[in-house]
Amino acid sequence: MTLAIPHPLRLAQLAACLTVALIALNSARDAVTPAPRLGRALFPGGGVPTSAAIADPMADPAVMDVVVRPDDTLDHIFRRLQISLSDLADIRALAGVRELLDRLNPGEHLKFLQRDGALLGLDRHVSMTQKLEVRRTADGFQANVVAKSVQAQITLAHAVIESSLFESANAAGLSDASVLKLAQILGSDIDFV
Repeated sequence: MTLAIPHPLRLAQLAACLTVALIALNSARDAVTPAPRLGRALFPGGGVPTSAAIADPMADPAVMDVVVRPDDTLDHIFRRLQISLSDLADIRALAGVRELLDRLNPGEHLKFLQRDGALLGLDRHVSMTQKLEVRRTADGFQANVVAKSVQAQITLAHAVIESSLFESANAAGLSDASVLKLAQILGSDIDFV
């Protein structure tokens, strides 16, 4: 048996859902902790270092995308990729960089630029809005935190919960991740179990 919900009540529910979604979006934006500024952008385009930074400009550096494994550390990753551990020590000695590199999360993506076991560059997304770029220059390693563009996309979906929140939300086109976030937001007011 399906209970018919009056049209004004549905509109009120829709307005409440949109309000909660906007609050969640603003909370997510406010929750981003900015990383410290480390200096000017060395390679604004995110490209390969200049020939002055590379001993042999004719040789192409290798770009490696690494997915962090559980219990991985930068030391483990450098050893696995056969990159010089002295380069790791030099990077960690840079002001403000150690804090941005020491805690890795499983599933996180790191980008390495290396040639012949020497590190030329390292990229790590430190937040939703910032990326750490470390590059080798003629004077040694330099690091910079650069802003990443973030685009918010608002999607509207509505459903009547007839059996479970997940089934109804999935039928309305919401992903499981979105449903979990919605359940967390509304969990203190509604018992979805």
